[in-house]
Amino acid sequence: MLGRRRWWEILMPWLNPYSDWAVRGRGRKDGNAQPPIPAWNAESLPPFLRMLCQAGNQDLRALAKDWHDEDRRFKTDWALAGRAFDSAQKAAGDADDEAQHALDHYEKTHGHRLVVTLSRWRYGLLVALLCLFEFPLNALVFRGFGESELFTWLMAFGFGVCLTLCAHYLGKFLREQRTALRLGLSALLVVLPCAAIIGVATLRANYLTQKAGASSAWSPDVMIPFFIAWNLILYAVATIASYRHHEPFNAEVASTQRGQSRTEHARERGEAAFEEARVKREKKFLEKQEHAVWLQEEVKRLGSVYWIVNLQVRKDMGEKHETDFPKSYYHEMDAVMPEELKSLVWDNPPATHSEGPARRRPLREKVAQIQMQARPRLAETDEGKHVDQQDALREVAR
Repeated sequence: MLGRRRWWEILMPWLNPYSDWAVRGRGRKDGNAQPPIPAWNAESLPPFLRMLCQAGNQDLRALAKDWHDEDRRFKTDWALAGRAFDSAQKAAGDADDEAQHALDHYEKTHGHRLVVTLSRWRYGLLVALLCLFEFPLNALVFRGFGESELFTWLMAFGFGVCLTLCAHYLGKFLREQRTALRLGLSALLVVLPCAAIIGVATLRANYLTQKAGASSAWSPDVMIPFFIAWNLILYAVATIASYRHHEPFNAEVASTQRGQSRTEHARERGEAAFEEARVKREKKFLEKQEHAVWLQEEVKRLGSVYWIVNLQVRKDMGEKHETDFPKSYYHEMDAVMPEELKSLVWDNPPATHSEGPARRRPLREKVAQIQMQARPRLAETDEGKHVDQQDALREVAR
């Protein structure tokens, strides 16, 4: 009723009984009445101002009920976000403990603290780069066989992959416990790749010599050792990377640190969602509270509009009275702020609206109460007498 004016109420103010136009008209009418309203010595507010206060209180109660209904959703979102944040925080703490335990285990085993871990994607990236370095040099060898270009690239790629796989398992076997089988496999993984590297280096040097002809400045005696050394360096780097990657408890530390990073990100997201839900609720509450304050001030303003016109047209203003103005003029316009809009409650669950209908208790609670009242009567009966429980319940219910 005292809320924001609609466009038709602005164009046609007589449609709203509490518009400025209507309030001025009512103040003029009461002032011109004989005798004027209110009477000079009347201490209570005139009827119109009492209706104005009632309208303001009614709007404030409606605003409080609207906030109560909306706050259910806001407080539920805030509570769920808080619960999710607590779960994420607990998971982050557990992940931190697991990562610390893995680091302690690693330090106890190796005698030093792990500073940098070689993660899976870094190790995979290093292996892929080594394959790419081998790829163009190996293509020169298989191009000399005169096969198709597709066959040449497939053989070059297959040879590079085989070398990196041999280096991977060689580094892994060197980390594992020494057994006869592992020692034999490790020897094969050293001899066979070295033999393949020497053979491929020889074929590569001969192919380049044939392509360059007699005018070549590089002889096979120089190119063969160079290619062998180059391939051995790449094979050694891949083996060392594999040996480093398969360090005991390194994978455990890397796994726990990945989990720690994931849970920390989840905790940060949960904290941001929790803070966002809190800010949304506070912002909406402040909007409702500001609206309520505006309604209180609007009631006082309309009361001032009424009194200004009323005092201007009153015919008893020139008479001598005990007070300068009618006594009811000093009576304060009391538009009461509802309790729901005075402060924002966080810890307590949302309370039901004071003006709303009382909720009926569920039927189960009534039945349980009736049964609790019926038990003493059933216990007081003699053992030889048969008592119908349903009859006792009906008697208590009556």
